[in-house]
Amino acid sequence: MAAFLAGGALTLVTVILSARRISRLNIVRAIRDLPEPQIEGSRRGPLLRSAATVVFGLLVFVAAFQAARLPFFGLGISVIALGVAMALRALGVSQRQVFTGVGLLLVVYWLVPHSFLKSLKPDFTEDMSGFFLIGAFLVTGTVLVTVNNAPIVLGVASKTIGRIRRYTPIVKSALAYPLQFRYRTGLSLAMFSIVIFSVTVMATFVDVLDNQERIGGGYEVVGFVGAELNPVGDLRVAVEANPDLAFIERVVGVPSVCTFHTILQADARLASDTTGQFADTTVTGVGNDFFATNRFGIALAAPEYSGDDGPDATAVWSAVQANPGLAVVNDTIVPRRTNTGFVLASDQFTLNDVQRLLVENNFMDPVNNTVGDLERPCGTWKAETPLN
Repeated sequence: MAAFLAGGALTLVTVILSARRISRLNIVRAIRDLPEPQIEGSRRGPLLRSAATVVFGLLVFVAAFQAARLPFFGLGISVIALGVAMALRALGVSQRQVFTGVGLLLVVYWLVPHSFLKSLKPDFTEDMSGFFLIGAFLVTGTVLVTVNNAPIVLGVASKTIGRIRRYTPIVKSALAYPLQFRYRTGLSLAMFSIVIFSVTVMATFVDVLDNQERIGGGYEVVGFVGAELNPVGDLRVAVEANPDLAFIERVVGVPSVCTFHTILQADARLASDTTGQFADTTVTGVGNDFFATNRFGIALAAPEYSGDDGPDATAVWSAVQANPGLAVVNDTIVPRRTNTGFVLASDQFTLNDVQRLLVENNFMDPVNNTVGDLERPCGTWKAETPLN
């Protein structure tokens, strides 16, 4: 939601600024493609706008630091830098020096590893808006540096490729427009860069969501039936007996299928919770076929189920199969430093009250919980391993 609002706001600001600039064009000069006359005006207006920009950036910077929101912390720094650049330009400092400096600052800051920034404030958190902000300011910084140093960048091309006789006319023609109309060149470059960035991010998300090993545990199809109306018997036997289902993948000759039963109306609370208040949750039981065929990974586990390379998924599932009181929980109910934007409802059971428990930890201590459906007495189980 934050990324959507930020994108909508940037689009609106871009449209307003473009419309304002176009409305000031002289129609005759626009048709003939003539430059607008430069009018010397008062510095008061630009200085006031730059001061307002700096103040806004400071407010965002302070609020983000207090709330430990890393993306908006960077937004505040970037807006302050742009406001200072506007002020320096209004005071007569060279445009090339000012905007090259602020462009380099934006590129360097947004490329700094987040681990370094979090060392300044360990409780910094992130969310999906970081994708949008990183792309927007990396593109802004790169375009500012490129456009304001176009004579140098294009001069190198002219003195290298342009010296080859057959390429000389091509190079001169290609460089003429960018050097004469830097503003339009910058806008074109920015729009192209934003499109490439968006396509890259979308491709990354598609690849992540298409990971059957991680999302579906290796299963490609999940079916649901009413257990009381149409109960499922031994699914493996049914698949083996049906020749039309011979295409189903086998693991050591066994079809990669399993059955599970989910209690949708269940309650849970921490065993250490003295208030006695239960929260809504769901509980799923699985058959032995699940333990033999699933490929779900484990994000965090108790030390006895962890090795040098992290949690041992095979050891975890073997322990769950052998111990009825042991459970694996989905990592959405485990707190984390990086907020992915997926927030559970306030009445849903979570492990947020467990001290020092984070998905990013190397391992976790066992957590005792009390859980049961709404029609049976509650029992006690252990949540030791959040599911990846």
